[in-house]
Amino acid sequence: MPELVYTQPGDSMSIDITYANNGNQDATGVVLSAELPTHSQFDSLNSAAEWVYDGDSDQYQISIGALDVGEGDTVEFAVIIDSDSLPSLTSIEFLAAIEDDGVNGEDPTPEDNEVTASIPIVKRRISRSTSPGMQQSSPAHHWFTRSVTPTLGSARPQVL
Repeated sequence: MPELVYTQPGDSMSIDITYANNGNQDATGVVLSAELPTHSQFDSLNSAAEWVYDGDSDQYQISIGALDVGEGDTVEFAVIIDSDSLPSLTSIEFLAAIEDDGVNGEDPTPEDNEVTASIPIVKRRISRSTSPGMQQSSPAHHWFTRSVTPTLGSARPQVL
């Protein structure tokens, strides 16, 4: 079971993206891309420093370069959940993809180069205790998500 990560309005949430070349030949010009989920902002302070925003595709990208057969890694993509959307928000959708420049041939399984993860965000009410004679304040609200590590493809992407 994934670890519970409590998220308050405006908090940062990290998404670890795992990728690998499970193909039969080395890949070149490899680029990892991620779409910013609705109801969130990119958190550059808690994300891998290599992420660059590409206005043409409206995605964040990391240039991996060469990726030998069997080679892979994990990169962090962090977002800040919009505080004004949390009371009605139940999940965010995260999309990541990987591709290469095609120099070493066509990818025989391009369908495993993209992954979508639905990350649940659940609101939980926690009542505050009060002393006798004191007016009870409104309940505190806490939101939590399950930590998610999207892995590209059904296992890991085959990048050719």
